[in-house]
Amino acid sequence: MRPIVWIVLVVYVVTAAVWFWVFPLSNKFSAVDITTESILFLASMVSYAIVLRHRVTILEIGWPIYAYGTLIDLLDEFTRDKDFFNDPLEDILNSFGLVLVAYGFYSAFRQRTEERDAQIEAKLALEIERGKLDAILSSIGDGVIATSADQNILFLNPSAAKICGRESKDWVGRKIHEFFPFDPESRALLETDLKAFFSGKADPNPAAAGKSIGILVGPQKRALEAFSSPIPGRVQAHRNAIFVFRDVTQRKRQEQELLDASKADSMRLLAGGVAHDFNNVLAAIQNWVALGNMKGQNPAPGPKSSPNILEKIEAACRRGKRLGTQLMSLAKGGDPIKVPVAMEKLVRDEAEFALRGSGVRVYFEFDPNLWTGNVDAGQISQVIHNLLINARQSMPDGGKVWVEMHNHNLAKGTPEIAAGKYIQVIVRDNGPGIPLELRDDIFKPYYTTKKTGSGLGLAVTKTIVTRHGGSIQVKSPLGGGTHFELLLPVSSTQVPADPERQQLRPMGGRLLLVDDSFEIREPLAMSLRESGYEVDVCESGRHAVEHYRQFQAIGTKVDLIIMDLTMPGDIGGKEAMARILALDPNAKGIIASGYHQDPVMAQFRQHGFQGVIAKPFQLDALIDIIERTLR
Repeated sequence: MRPIVWIVLVVYVVTAAVWFWVFPLSNKFSAVDITTESILFLASMVSYAIVLRHRVTILEIGWPIYAYGTLIDLLDEFTRDKDFFNDPLEDILNSFGLVLVAYGFYSAFRQRTEERDAQIEAKLALEIERGKLDAILSSIGDGVIATSADQNILFLNPSAAKICGRESKDWVGRKIHEFFPFDPESRALLETDLKAFFSGKADPNPAAAGKSIGILVGPQKRALEAFSSPIPGRVQAHRNAIFVFRDVTQRKRQEQELLDASKADSMRLLAGGVAHDFNNVLAAIQNWVALGNMKGQNPAPGPKSSPNILEKIEAACRRGKRLGTQLMSLAKGGDPIKVPVAMEKLVRDEAEFALRGSGVRVYFEFDPNLWTGNVDAGQISQVIHNLLINARQSMPDGGKVWVEMHNHNLAKGTPEIAAGKYIQVIVRDNGPGIPLELRDDIFKPYYTTKKTGSGLGLAVTKTIVTRHGGSIQVKSPLGGGTHFELLLPVSSTQVPADPERQQLRPMGGRLLLVDDSFEIREPLAMSLRESGYEVDVCESGRHAVEHYRQFQAIGTKVDLIIMDLTMPGDIGGKEAMARILALDPNAKGIIASGYHQDPVMAQFRQHGFQGVIAKPFQLDALIDIIERTLR
């Protein structure tokens, strides 16, 4: 019992004892009065027990005072008449007690009213907070699911349903592991994890990084990052939980693209250096072969039908040049050296070369007045070659390839290509086609599905076309062949479709050949001398500048400078030419370099050169550009 009850009882007992000790007992008792007063006293005590439950202090004090008055009435029934004493005491106690009781009831009423108002306000605040939470959960992009201890879904927000391709109204009350359309790789693992989580054997930290899982939404595979947090319950093994997840497919794709870009940058840097050295080696071989041909030094004398070894070596060099072009196209930079090109002849020649000796037949369809392309002829030849080799390899038992070229006006540009005039090149075959899931990968470096493929062909093709300011797309209905569509820039200068361009004959003149490689410099100089030129050689850019200054001092004119661009340990060809032009503004020079990705190759006129030729080259091509520059 509470202390106040003990106090009241003690006061009542002491009062009764003192009362009977002080006042004599009455000789005459009224049973009715005693019964009535007893009932009133007992009623007040029972009421007091009820009042105590409300825990209102003023009532806890006032009610015993009122009841004390009823106790005096009851005791008075057992003693002689003394109304002069007990009646005023009863009145005082009853009145004071009733006042306190009345005030106590008022306080109790006010307390209950305040509690009720507080509950109403709390309920209203809870509704407001719940509304805010619903609004937040409905607007966020993350999926949120609340589950019961038996893994049934209690709540899910719209984003959760949208991410997983579900209808939210259909899934409340169903199992959570049925909600996620896991891919086969993730299903068994995630169902095991969920069972361990709900059983209390696993207790993931909600602040820790989420687990990445895969789901299938229709034909598309998506990546989710998921977090889970238990809602504590009385029993650890039976608890509710909150699951939060987000679609990270785009982020994963971007991370992979950044990784691929980083790998590609490293690969391109390596490819540029390797291709430069490779082209220099091919150039040296070709120069020695050209010199051998000029001197009639064929190492395979014999019958007329015997193969010319030098011609075979030169053909092998031309095939090697294609590999060098592929590596250069993958290397950083490498702006194409764009000139007006008759596309019909270029495409026909390359198609016939690429499909020679195969069971694949090629069909051409060109617009009658096809526009002239503004392209790098060597690089676009490589593009056509790669597409046709891809078609040839997809049809080992033979098939058909159609090559079309049309004039095309692109009315509306895209982020990849500007609006304007283009030549549309279409290469399609009747092979097996490319599966849908592989189409995003075919342009990645080193990606191949062929046992003999290098994985460079289509990667190089896309790089070349993009650097030309064009675009390439692939369409390949399964079983319906592969269809590549290219858009290539158009030149404002029209050239004949089959120009009659005769090789210019050497007219002589003094040449200054500048190259740091002896294996390139010496045979080339000897071949040019055999062709009727006077040739002086220099092994460095500084040597070339000094040599030119000495010629000026003695009044000897240098008709043309053939300048390499990259010479390790020395000034490059660009700076050397700038210094020579400072000595003689009328000096003429052409670039001969194996470093195709150097921007100077594409912008040679801006650096004072009159022409450019890429290593490795044939002697006839060099003589042709020398004569056109001199004339």
